[in-house]
Parts: sequence; structure tokens; C-alpha cells
Amino acid sequence: MTGIRDLAIQWYRKAFGAPAGSDIRDDGFDTVLDGNTAVALSEAAIASHAVLGGSAPVSQADSVWRREVDRGGTNLFGETLSADAADGPRGIVAAATGLALAGRRATAFLSGPDAAAAQDLLLSAAGKHTPLVLHLGTRAATAHGSASGSGHDTAHLCADSGCFLLFASNVQQAVDFTFIARRIAEDALLPGIVVMDGSQTALGAQDVRLLSPAQVGGFIGPAREQVEAPTQAQKMLFGETRRRLPAWHDLDEPMLTGAVYDEQSYALGASADRAFFDDHVASAAGRAFEDFARLTGREYDLVRTHRPEKAKIVLVAQGAAVETAIVAADALRKHHKLNVGVVGIQALRPFPTQALIDVLVGAQQVLVLERTDTPLSGEPPLTREIRAALGRIGNAPSCRPVIYGLGGLPLRLQDLIALCTQSVASTTDPVFLGVAFDDDSAPQPKREVMLDALRRAYPNAARLGIRAPRDLAPPPGENTVTIAVRRHAGGAQLARTAGALLYRLHGGRVRSRPATDWPGTDSRRTDWLVCGDETLRDPGEGLLPDITLDVARRQVTLHRDNALFPIPVDDGQPASEALLGGLFGALARGGFTDITARKISSARREMLEDMDDAGRDALIAAFESGFAGFTASEPTDPAAQRAPRDDTTPTAVRELRRSDDHVASLPRFWDQAGVLYRDDQVDRLTADPYLATGTMPPLSSTFSDPGESRESLPAFDATLCTGCGHCWTQCPDSAIGVVAAGPAALIDAGIRKTGAEAVRQVASKLAARIIASNKKAEQPPSSFGQMLEEAFAWLMEKAPLPDERKQAIEAGIEQIVGEFGALPVAVTEPFFIDAEAKQKDSAELLSIAINPDACKGCDICVRSCEPGALVSRAEDADVLEEAARLWETWSTTPDTPGTSIDRATEHADVGPTAAMLLSRFCQFALASGDPAEPGSGEKLAARLFLSATEFQRQPIVQRFAGTLAETGDEVRGLIHSTLSGALPDADLDAVAEQLEGTTSPRIDLTTLAKGVTDEADHSIDTRYLKRLIDLSGQIEAARQRLVSGKYGLGRARYGLAVSGSRTAAWAATFPRNPFQVPTVVDMSGAAGQLAAGLVEGHLDDTTELVRLLRLARLEIDKPDGLEWKRDALKALHWQDLEPEELELCPPLILLGSDEMLAARGLSQLVWLLNSRLPVKVLVLSSLELGLVEASVNDPRAGIGLLAVAQRNAYVAQTSVANPGHFGDSVAQALAYEGPALVQVYAPSPSRDGYTTDGLLEQAARAVTARTLPLFRYDPRADGVFGSRISLEGNPQSDSLLVTAEDGGTCTPIDWAFAQERFATHFTPLSQSAPSPVPVQEWLLQDAPGRRGKTPFISRVEGESEQRFGISSAMLHAADHCLGSWRTLQELAGIVTPFTRMLEEEIRASVAAEHQAELDEQKQAAAAELEEVRQKTQAEIAATMRSRLLELAARKRK
Repeated sequence: MTGIRDLAIQWYRKAFGAPAGSDIRDDGFDTVLDGNTAVALSEAAIASHAVLGGSAPVSQADSVWRREVDRGGTNLFGETLSADAADGPRGIVAAATGLALAGRRATAFLSGPDAAAAQDLLLSAAGKHTPLVLHLGTRAATAHGSASGSGHDTAHLCADSGCFLLFASNVQQAVDFTFIARRIAEDALLPGIVVMDGSQTALGAQDVRLLSPAQVGGFIGPAREQVEAPTQAQKMLFGETRRRLPAWHDLDEPMLTGAVYDEQSYALGASADRAFFDDHVASAAGRAFEDFARLTGREYDLVRTHRPEKAKIVLVAQGAAVETAIVAADALRKHHKLNVGVVGIQALRPFPTQALIDVLVGAQQVLVLERTDTPLSGEPPLTREIRAALGRIGNAPSCRPVIYGLGGLPLRLQDLIALCTQSVASTTDPVFLGVAFDDDSAPQPKREVMLDALRRAYPNAARLGIRAPRDLAPPPGENTVTIAVRRHAGGAQLARTAGALLYRLHGGRVRSRPATDWPGTDSRRTDWLVCGDETLRDPGEGLLPDITLDVARRQVTLHRDNALFPIPVDDGQPASEALLGGLFGALARGGFTDITARKISSARREMLEDMDDAGRDALIAAFESGFAGFTASEPTDPAAQRAPRDDTTPTAVRELRRSDDHVASLPRFWDQAGVLYRDDQVDRLTADPYLATGTMPPLSSTFSDPGESRESLPAFDATLCTGCGHCWTQCPDSAIGVVAAGPAALIDAGIRKTGAEAVRQVASKLAARIIASNKKAEQPPSSFGQMLEEAFAWLMEKAPLPDERKQAIEAGIEQIVGEFGALPVAVTEPFFIDAEAKQKDSAELLSIAINPDACKGCDICVRSCEPGALVSRAEDADVLEEAARLWETWSTTPDTPGTSIDRATEHADVGPTAAMLLSRFCQFALASGDPAEPGSGEKLAARLFLSATEFQRQPIVQRFAGTLAETGDEVRGLIHSTLSGALPDADLDAVAEQLEGTTSPRIDLTTLAKGVTDEADHSIDTRYLKRLIDLSGQIEAARQRLVSGKYGLGRARYGLAVSGSRTAAWAATFPRNPFQVPTVVDMSGAAGQLAAGLVEGHLDDTTELVRLLRLARLEIDKPDGLEWKRDALKALHWQDLEPEELELCPPLILLGSDEMLAARGLSQLVWLLNSRLPVKVLVLSSLELGLVEASVNDPRAGIGLLAVAQRNAYVAQTSVANPGHFGDSVAQALAYEGPALVQVYAPSPSRDGYTTDGLLEQAARAVTARTLPLFRYDPRADGVFGSRISLEGNPQSDSLLVTAEDGGTCTPIDWAFAQERFATHFTPLSQSAPSPVPVQEWLLQDAPGRRGKTPFISRVEGESEQRFGISSAMLHAADHCLGSWRTLQELAGIVTPFTRMLEEEIRASVAAEHQAELDEQKQAAAAELEEVRQKTQAEIAATMRSRLLELAARKRK
């Protein structure tokens, strides 16, 4: 949505380039911006370089800076802006430091975790006196888990880095502190950090006044400007004057920076820092504050105070909490007659010791608001420093740490008021604000049992938290309107744009609180917006809305009137703009604005002035339509919209057989936490030991219902199904259940379900009739009930039964039909016709059902079903009820037999991947209910990979279980023979005599032995027997753990590590765990080494099992040297195992985004690929190509080739659009005994910009366009590269580009052109563009051929063609993709310059050899002719001579 942010950017662009005398306000520009945008624009006014690549919540600042760079922007001093990308947070800080040392004015934007990862580099920057300014958007550091909300832990970590820190409490301060920090840094020659709370300030839109160019120029000068050295120490270093930004790395003044010292020299230098540099920071800050106030009228100091005089309680806060504390203090004075003051710390470094003493000296109690907790340290860091400061005076007030907002927990005004009214002045113990450790009204009995146990064990824990009742309304705001915008992934700009428009209409103040969530998820979230007059301060959270806009349902609620209004959105209209219009219609109807509709529309039009006329008119038309449509609509009761709550216990909870309170127990988790989420009572959660672990039991995502954001459900028409498997293979959410079962199996399932045993006597005949009647049926019945009833009617006609039996069978048939009758079944070629043709009575019916508790309505299955057997139906109560009933029925059907899966694997119309997913173990290897967006490519790739792993591991586990069983039997046989061998059987007559004298039918062996005299030794080696018994018990226990375990799941087939926030956002968001295997999440970028440690645990477990089997084998085989061989097994290591033994080890799958695995974690990934460890890496590639959030120098897309270069790992590049290639690649990766890497493009509808059903089309186009071609590299094959690399699966693999049937070609540019995320790289082609040429032709030309030509791409709509120019970065990326494809072709030995040259040489060589052979043959023939000629001549001569001699002899006679 276009809005005020773009208008502000335009204003700054205009201002920076304005000539003297232009109509630009000297006191700045009033607007509404989020902190990220405001700070980035401010830096763009003065800095020349920004190092980009920071993570959420500051990534938006990167986007704003990059946007200015793309347009060729300059700063106020005429310097061209430059964007420098770095690899990870350490690279960001290092690059920014290097720029500043070289005398360039640089900045960077870091998140809290980013800053935590670069602490040593910050220390180094400070030690080198680097005049650098960094911006820190706080985010909670990863501890027991990860969170996207704010946390001050890393800000305090930075406090001891040697940098000075300014802490902004709102967007205005963030902007002002940007300039003030720059002034301090360049005066004191030290790096500075401007801190702002992530969700409250960095992301929250607020009113702000941007500095004018005159103000900026009057406060900050050019970097190269000569200024007077401000201290005597600096005058000694540089002279009376120096560059404003000294260059420590200067080609004109060369010196070495960062020397290696001996102990004494280092200590002297470190001591000198404090005296000659650090002590100057406070005075530099004071001068900067004074000069800024003179210039702008906005006054700042190291601390900010609000009514501290005569205050009994003083709230000390920093960041966004300062404003909320001020609101609380005023409410306490007004409503509770309690004098409360506020102190806001605006400079964490230098720490304002004296200022705090001066303002706190008269208070009774100081409550220090800490957005961090420091385990094992006693008190959080700010409290420690304040207590140390107050310790310098007598009769100091008590100081109590108040820990709030951990992980982004809302700071509620009601909680602050409860804190001040309940706090005891003498108490100094830490307290957690907004957190409860007990709930004495818990309505769930099993949860109450846990709370009772905690009360007994920790009687003082309840006093650790203060939380106001959740139904307690906050004090009403005066002259304010509070708006809540409920949405899913879309509509993120609505609240911000509404705030900007309200500010444009009314002025005043704006505060917003956008929902913080990880990208790529589809969780329900609420953005908050508060607008008011000049007295408005941030009221915190826990507000009551005046108006709620529901984006998904397109409706507005006016809470004062308890009325709900639909907002009409016409087809083809921009929905977000119509909803914005409807919202303002609600504001007008509710009396929250008295501005006329015409003026509101005019103000909105002014906000869109940067758009072309057609685009602006379309948006305004939608806005006015929404406004008018709302005002004309009639309200409805909101209660009528609420769906009935589903109180049923999830299936997974019912089926898992455990009743303990173990941390991994899903039933326990459901009883203690799941029911609260189901009942929308999350605020009743209390702190408990389970939550402290950061864990979730397996399959907890099955608690969730994604139906709230779904508008339709697929419906299955069995009469059109061909059994191809596309639908169930390509569903990301495991929402399509499929089974192939014979009629007999379905009848048996019905009998077991209903208890209709009377039917069993005719079951085989009914099954045979169903097969026979449907083999040649033109239109087979579409439900199992209809088939069964027709078969029974036929049977009764052919073989009448006695009435009694008939009635019993009829009743049973009715019962089965009642339970199974609606089950849709399809008669298909692969499963029914062809199966029956191969073997009689093998025909199977195919049944497909949609799980409404899993389906997200992405419609991928509908789009992929060519016959149309799946269609999308608008969801209503009847559709939902029918889908739920069919799913319940399908769930009771038997699983597909293994023989059927094997048969389907070989069938050309089905294939291995679809066949594999017929097994329910594989179908549901990844559960549903996670918050992944509909149509998620990451989710589909992960599901296929994990399903293939389950499928591959099943037979291995079954074989191993069989081996354990057989070995156990042999050991038990040894035990039996050992015991029986001890019986006295040498004198059987004596035994018989003893038996004869026994009257009891049973006799004890001891009694029997006493009566037999036998000189033989019948004693038993007790150690040997105990050893055998222990072995037998261990083997059976191992087998039980493997196949069933304590709770029926058996041992997990593999382990899992998830890397990076993008993937963890859907794969590990509490309380939804979609996995049933042990899973560890890593957010640090160190997943490679983490995976290595985890898989070493797997290998150790496997080694123990192998040792157990080898020990058993020794006892069974009794080889020579048994004792020392048994002792030698104690030292067995996994590296000593045979290949078939290593195969038993469950692999560790490392699952993560390319951003984390192939960028930040690249070095660890390379190390991992060169190990022998059975780690299988699935890289989920975003294919940003360095064009979205990274630099052009982006290693991520080339990770496949980089992995091949290691030569020690199996490597595949595959696609979810090619399930055959995907399945084969995963199978080969799993079969390889060492590490493997599989890279797959994982499209995202929200990120890439396409409809949710377009996933497969996007993935397929990436392959066709050569953006991410398919290949496999198997190091087990012969050769080095050529014979090890396969390009099978790529279309036209011997060509550079793929040529379509219509003669067109597909390039990486065509692939990118179809995605909104790359839209900025395509602009309408100028009429003056020199020598336009289609991009596919341009890409095929060499550099001289391209010179002077302008490549373009066309969009054809009807008969009109629009041409678009292409950015140089996009062209470079396309060249890089095609270059990688050429490399693959050459490595595979298909088509390369080398192979062509080799072919030409071979042809020339063969031709030369052939000619030589011809010449040789010619010469040989000539010699042979000469020899014949000579011989003939000789013969003729001899004959003539003979004749002449004869004639002469006659004459003599």
C-alpha cells in the first residue's frame, strides 16, 4: 500500500537537491514514519555508506537505504550513497569499521542478536577510535527459545563495549539521536550506538518531524571538512585542525592501526584511553545536546524526567517504556492519589550517575523497569548501576528491579498501576511484571494439579509476579481513538497508512504497535493504532479498541455500539484500499472524525501523488467505494459471527498412550497448555518449569485449526479421479488423506468399527462382487456405501439366505454403510484395473479425504488435478461439517498395504513419490497445524524430504528389529540349554524311578535331582548365566524401544535440526510442533557444528546397539579369544563400524534457509560436508539472487556447486515441481553413508508475490529458466566429475536456453519478471533507449555483441505489448545463473567449448588416420601392381625365350 512513507522519502529527495531559496521549510517536515524508515532517511542525509544485512526488526531500514541507492541518490553533501552488503552481523560491523577507518561516514543497522554476535568487533572499533554510528533495533536474545519481540539484554551487553549508547524512547528521538550521535562520535572519536525498541519504535509508526537541510547542514558538516581539534590530546595527534572524520587508514598518511603490543605497552595504551578520550565523551554529548536544542528547539539530556518532585515512587525506564511509565504516573496521581515520578535514561553510556543521584535523592522507592533478566547474577544490569550510584549518598531510597516485556511480552498500563499500588517500599526483591506464577481460578482440573504441586514445592513463587486482572480495563484515554487491525500475513500496512491519513487530517500525535511475527507465517495477529492530540503518549498494550478492522472477513466493528459492518469490496478492486476506505467510513460514522468524505478522499489522493494518474485513480476509486459502501451498510451482531468452539480432544492426544507428566508428554501438554489455546485463554498461562525448558512435545501443532483464514475447501469427485497422485504429493500441509485398499479390507474395517460380525460370513463374496461389477463399469459408484449395497443386493438375488441370517447381515450392512457409506472411492487404472489384470482379487479402491483441521485453502491440489477431481468449494458450516465427517470416516480405514505401495512405485502413472505417500507413516511425517503460510514452498519441500526419510528408514528399522529378535531367541536358547544341561540326565532309570515315587502331577527340579545319584558335575557358571540373562534382557529392551517404545511411537527414525528464523517461524513456533522426532532449533548460524554434535549422539547410541549385538554374537559363536574380544568391544567407536552397521544410525537432518546455512553458516556447512558424519542438509533456497535483501555478491544460489567442489558429499539440486527427481535425490542422499546436501527452491507466495496456488508453477519455471537447474553429484561413482554428475530431468540439457513449442525461450529474466519481489528491477522502456533487443537474444551474445544495445522484456496483454527495461543488477544475476548452468554442462561433459574442441580434434584425428590408411592402401596397391607387372613381364620374357630356343633348336635340326 502506497502511503506517507513514500511521500516523506520524496520530500527528502527534493530537499537534498533543492537550490538556495527553494520553498523548503527550515524547521523540518512533519510526517508519520516507523523508526527504521526515519533513521535510514536521516542517515541518508549525512552518511555515504551503509553496510546492510541486519536481521529483524531492522531489515526495513536496509530496504529504505537500498531504495535510495537504486535511484542514484546522494546525501546532503553531494556524496553518492553506497550500499555495502556483508556476510552476517560480524561482517556488517567489520565492514562498517573499515569504512570509518578509511575516513568514510558509514552506518549499519543491527538487531539485538546481531550486536551480540559482534561484541569483540565493537570493542575493537572503540579501541581504534572509530567515529562510527550504528543503529540497534532491540530483539530478545535467544535463551531457552527465540522470540521476535523486544529485549534489552543485548543493549546492556553493548554498554561495556567501549561505545557510547543513546536510547530513544520514540521515533522522534531516534531521528534526533541519529544526528546527535554522529556529532558526538566525530567529536570524541568513538563509535556510538543509537538504540530503539524493536516492535515499539523500529517498527511502530509515529508522528515525527524530519530535520530540514538547513538544520542538518548547521549541525553536521561534510566528512572531509577541516575542524578545530576539540581536545588537547587530539591537537597533539592531528594539530590544531583535523578532518571532521579522520582517516586512520590513509594512503597519504600511512600508518599501522591495531598494533600487537607487549604487556606493558598494552596496559599503558588502555589506561590512556580513559584519560585522554573516554572522559571527553560526556562533555561532547553536552555540547551536542545544547547545539541541537538551539537549532531545533528540542531539548535532550542524559536523563529525561517527569514530575519527580515530591514523588514517593519513581519509575526508572529506558526506551519505549518511558512514555508508558509517564502515562501510568499521571493515572496514578489522578485516580489513586499516589505521587509517582518518572526518570527516563536516554544515555546508557556514558552512564548518568550524578544526574540520577540528583533526581532520585528524595524518593522513598525506585522501581527500575528492566527489559532483561540476567540469570545467576542476582540483579539485572540497570538496577546494579543505579544501586551503585545511589550508594554514594546516605539515606538512599530502596531500589527494586521490575522485570518486564521479556521476549516482547506486552507492557500493560494496568500492570504498571498494579505494581505501584501493591509495591512495598522496603522490598528490594526482583519482580516480574505482567507474569503470573499462580492462578487460583484455574478451571482445568489437570492444570490445577500441576499448580498445586508447584505451590507446595515453591511456596514463595507466587510473589515473584505482578499481573493485573486481564478483564481490568485501562484508564480511558482523553481525545484519543484506538484502532485494532486484525489480519493474517496480508494487510501489514493498513494500520500505518490509517495513522498517516489521520495525522494528515487532524495533526496531533500517533502511536502504533504492529504485531511482531516471523516472516512467512500465517498466524492471526493484531496491529494497534492510537491517535490523539499533542498530549498523547504511548499507552502501552492491553488496550480496548474503539474500532476493529478485520481484514480477512472484510468487516469493521464499532465497539461503542456493539455493531459489526461488512465492507463491500468489488472484484478487481485493490482490497486493502477499499478496507482503508471502509475504516474511515467507520471513523466518520462513529463520530471519531468530523472531516467530510470529500476532504478525506482529497487527503488520501495527496498521499498518492508519486503514482501515475491511472494507478492513483484506481486506488482512490477503491477507497471511496469502501467509504461509501460502509456508510450504506447495516450493522449486525458480532456474536452471530462467532463460530462454535470445538471442545473435542485432538486425535493425536487420544492416540498417544501415555499418562505421565513427562516434559515430552503430549497429553500432559494438552491438559496444561493446549486447552488454554483452544479456549482462547492464553492469558491464564502461568510460569512453570515446563515453559522454562523451551520445549514442546511432538505433534502439538495438531491442536491448531488453520480454518480461520481459509475461505474455501477442496471437494473430491471420485468419478473423475485417475489415481495420478499429484494432489496428495503436492499438498504442503498433509491435509489430503489417501488410502488404496481392497474391498475386502474396507469391509473388514467396517466390521471392526461397527461390530457387525454377521457380515463376515459373506464378506469375501461381497468383495469379489465389488471387483467384478466395477472392472468394466462405465460409471462406477462414487461411494463405498453404494458399492456395498449394490453388491449385497446382487448377492441376495443370486444366493438367497434364510430370513434370520439375512436380517442379521442386512442389519450389519446398514451399520457399515452408516459408518463407511459416505467414504468416496475411485476406480482407477493404476490401483484397480491394472492391479486386477496382474493378479486376481488384487483390485483396490482409492479413497481421498480432506482434513479440514489441516487444510489452509491454498488450492494447489485443485490446480494440479488435471481431470478436475478436486474442486474448490466456498466454505460454510455445511461444507465444513461434511468435510469433518468424511475425514473421521477416512481415519478409520486401514493403511495401504506394502505390496500395493511397491506396485504403485513401478506404475508409470503413479511413481515412487506418490506411492511412498500412500503409507500413513509417510503421509503424516510432518503434521499440520503449523503457522506456515498457505502454499508454502518450504513446508512442501520439508514434508517430501521427511516423508522420504521415513520411507527409507522403515525397512532398515524393521530388519534391525528382526535381527534383534533372532539374536534374542538364540541367547535365550543358550540360557535354556545351559539350564537343561545342568539336569542329572546320565541315569535316566534313576530319574524314572524318582518320578514313579512322586504322587504330585508336578515336581520341583531340586527334588528330582536329590533322588538321583550322579557323579557328573551339574553345577552352573553363575557369571556366565547372569551374563546371558542380562544380554537377553538388554536385547529385548532395545527391540522394544525400537519398534514401540513406552508410548507406541517407537524410536524416532531420524533427528532434526532447524536453522534460521525464516524456517523456524513455521517449524518451531510455540505451541505448535509439527514434528514427531527430536528437534533442536538454532538461530545463531552455528547449525553445522550443532548438527555434528547431535549426530555424534546418534552414532554413540548406534554403537551401543552394535556392541550389544557383537557381544551376543561372541556368546553364541564362542570364538577363540572370547575374553579379550569381549574386553576389546568396550573401546568400540562408531568409526570402527562396518558400512551395514553404520546404516543403522538414524541420520540427522539439518533443515534451514539458504540465508542461514549458505550465507552466515557457510564455513560450518563446508566443514560438515567434508566430515564422515551422516548429516543430510536440506537447503531451502529463496533464490533472491542478491537482488532483494543481499548484495549482488550472493553465495547462496551457488551453494550446490560449492558443495560439489568439496567432492566428499552427495549433492543434489532439485525441485518440488519434479517429485520424481526430488524423491530419487533424497533417496540417494539418505543411502550415501556420509554427509549430503540437497538444495531446493522453496517459493513463498507472500515473499515472491504470487497467488497461493502458483507454487508449482514458480518452482517449475525456476528449472526451465536455468535459475536453479536440476543436478545430482554422487561421489561413489567412477571418475572425478563428468561421470559423477547427472543433469537428468532438465529440459533440453544440451542447450543454453530452453526453447518452447512456440519458438520462445525461457530465461532467468522471465522467471524473475513474474514475481513482485523483483518489480523494482523492471521499468517501462524509454522511447530513447538505444538499440532495443529482446533479452533472450541479448543473453546469447558476447560482450562486443551486447555493446550499445538495450535488452528488454515484454508483457503482452491482448493485442498490446509493453516493453520493460531491465536493471544491470538483474542482467548480471541472469548471466550468473546461465554461467552456472554452463559450468554444470561442462562438468557433466554435455556441451562445453572443451567438448566441442575435443570433438573437432577427434574428427580431425580420425580423418587424418583414415586418409593415411587410404594412402597406405593406395601405395600398397601400386606396389602390388608393379610386382604383378614385373612378374608378368618376366613370365612373358621367359616364355618368349623358351619359344625362341625351341625354334632355334628346330632350325639346327
